[in-house]
Amino acid sequence: YALPALILTPLFFRRARLLAWALILALHLGIDSMVQLGPFSWAMMVMMSIFVHADYWTSLAARQRKKRNPRRVLLDSDNGLALSLGRLIKRFDGQGLVTFVRSPGYAQGFGVLEEERSDSAAQSGVAGLRSLTHALSAPRFVWFCLYVPGLSHLVDSWLSRAMTNREAVAKRLGVASLPTLPDEIAPPESAARRAVQRTGFWLTQLVVAYLMVAAVSQVLIENRAIPDQFKPKHRPEWLEATIIYPRMFQGWSMFAPQPPNDDGVIVVDAITQDGRHIDPLTGKAPSFEMNPETGYHLNQIWCDWMRRMSEGRFRAYLPGVKDYLLKYHERTGNPNDRIVAFEMWSLHERVPPPGAPRQPPTRNRLVSHGVLKDPLAWPWPEQTRTPPKAPPIKRGRAMDKPAPMRPLPSSPALRPGGPLFSKPNGPPKAP
Repeated sequence: YALPALILTPLFFRRARLLAWALILALHLGIDSMVQLGPFSWAMMVMMSIFVHADYWTSLAARQRKKRNPRRVLLDSDNGLALSLGRLIKRFDGQGLVTFVRSPGYAQGFGVLEEERSDSAAQSGVAGLRSLTHALSAPRFVWFCLYVPGLSHLVDSWLSRAMTNREAVAKRLGVASLPTLPDEIAPPESAARRAVQRTGFWLTQLVVAYLMVAAVSQVLIENRAIPDQFKPKHRPEWLEATIIYPRMFQGWSMFAPQPPNDDGVIVVDAITQDGRHIDPLTGKAPSFEMNPETGYHLNQIWCDWMRRMSEGRFRAYLPGVKDYLLKYHERTGNPNDRIVAFEMWSLHERVPPPGAPRQPPTRNRLVSHGVLKDPLAWPWPEQTRTPPKAPPIKRGRAMDKPAPMRPLPSSPALRPGGPLFSKPNGPPKAP
């Protein structure tokens, strides 16, 4: 609840938004240390840096500028190799502390000297690059190759040879003749262009406000901590389509007080042509261990796939999964990896509250191929009622009726014949 208040407050907004960013960093660093969500947490931390006011970045740049010293760089403006080196140096000059001086025919090709020093004091080679690092924005450790004995000698030797034969090197690198273009100055903006820009700005704000309204309404609907009297009972179909089509769901059930209390994984016990047991999903021996010491190291896409493929509404995709598994040898390029038989199991367990005993997991066979001899032993007692084997799947249609996409039973958009279905009574598209 603190983040919305800190972001939207009009009082002390500079410091409030800086504190909001610090809390976002702490939140997502904690999430990433506990949950594997791919680049999600890091993307959020970087994206939310927009809340830091420009004054703080300006102050930080000024502090960094004081730690660096300006330099002048002499360049042989008649040589493409020297000019290319100058362009590369400019890319690292974020503080604008490097001044370039044209010196046609300069014997050394390039030279670096401090401000208010005569041209005769210019340093070239590794010595010049070392002096230049005092002005560049990149941290000093980036240029370690200029200070490590051995590496620095190699850089100095290569740079000296390149500048001595810079005409031939420039031709070899294709920079012998660089195009020289006059300075281009943008024309003044017309009144029509300014009007279009203003219109685009306000349209952008309206779209953002509309998406915020849609997201807030979805938070109220999906968050189980919200009392029923505060949940919207009816929404326009176009508003629900805005949420469903781009999948802007706002469940966020990973956090207390409603964290997930179940876990699952899919394991494939397959026999190869040469008699080996292998799991084509991992390339390793199959294992029914729900919580291996090293973890599964799956990205978010694979985690979602394993969680959803055991649901009945995705039964229509199992033939494609079967084809994927049987083509394992084509992906590895080893004919001995051809799968002759397999069983694909969905493992499921309930995560107990802290201090409560852990119950053994259960399993359910999703799809199989051939006759699996000497299958992998199930290390826990079987259920009192073993789930029946899944019926054979006919290509082109699902064997059971799919469940709704999301728990929005009051939504007209999700009913058969609604705007999200191409045909009356047709099944919803899988995510």
